[in-house]
Amino acid sequence: MACKLLVLIHRYESDLSIIPNRIKTGKFLTQNDAQEIVIGKSLAHNLKVIVGDELTLLGSGYDGSIATSVLTIVGIFDSGMPDINRGVVEIPFNTFQDIFSMEQFAHVLVGTVDNLNNLENVLTQIHKKINQISFLSKSEKIKLAILDWNTLSPGLLQIIEADMVNSWFLYSCLILIVTFSILNTFLMAVLERTREFGVMLALGVSPFFIGKLVILESFLLSILGLAIGIIIGSIITTYFYFYGFSYPGMEEIGAQFGLSDLIFPQMSVFNFILGPSIIFICNYSLS
Repeated sequence: MACKLLVLIHRYESDLSIIPNRIKTGKFLTQNDAQEIVIGKSLAHNLKVIVGDELTLLGSGYDGSIATSVLTIVGIFDSGMPDINRGVVEIPFNTFQDIFSMEQFAHVLVGTVDNLNNLENVLTQIHKKINQISFLSKSEKIKLAILDWNTLSPGLLQIIEADMVNSWFLYSCLILIVTFSILNTFLMAVLERTREFGVMLALGVSPFFIGKLVILESFLLSILGLAIGIIIGSIITTYFYFYGFSYPGMEEIGAQFGLSDLIFPQMSVFNFILGPSIIFICNYSLS
């Protein structure tokens, strides 16, 4: 059975791939020179193998020789993507070099950036580094292709942009609904206390003091409510940040673009304070 072979340096793989965290049976690769292999759930089912069984690799070496080896299956993963589960196996980097006579060469190098906004700068630096490599001829440098994620999956950017517009629209509508709901509660609380305010005026309390009292009350209630909401929301978001969540149809959509069926929310101070800050400012100013 033909499969795509991924060669991994295990200490970096968790920064680039979700597979190390998707091992369902066994464990992930342990050392760069270990005689072991990790395969997908569908491939294991088709081959009728389990953790501990041996799998034979057969291919062509870099020097034209026949590359063959028998490796022990140490883990079976479920990426959530049928094509990867069925057609991908992973082995350590040094093991691959020995089996396929690759010496110090590689076919594809995969990298990631800490911030997507820095991608263009990183690509520019990579192009400069390639031009500075002395042991490559000009024709070899031209053959080297540097592909970003948008080039590899051109439809994914449009989906992300459409989703962002939809999310911001729903987020804005939610903020407006919550703002007017809270404002309506404050308004009813003031109107229902007309007699109470009348008694306070009759006792000599100034209208200015009553106004300050109402504003202070709305301020404290807003702070308390937003604080409770942020704490509860932070707990829920933190849980899904580590374990992810999914919804019906996500697995089919993600499979088209090589994405997982799980969604992991992004956590940042900006995301936590944006909505509550707008709600607080709107309610406090209107009240």
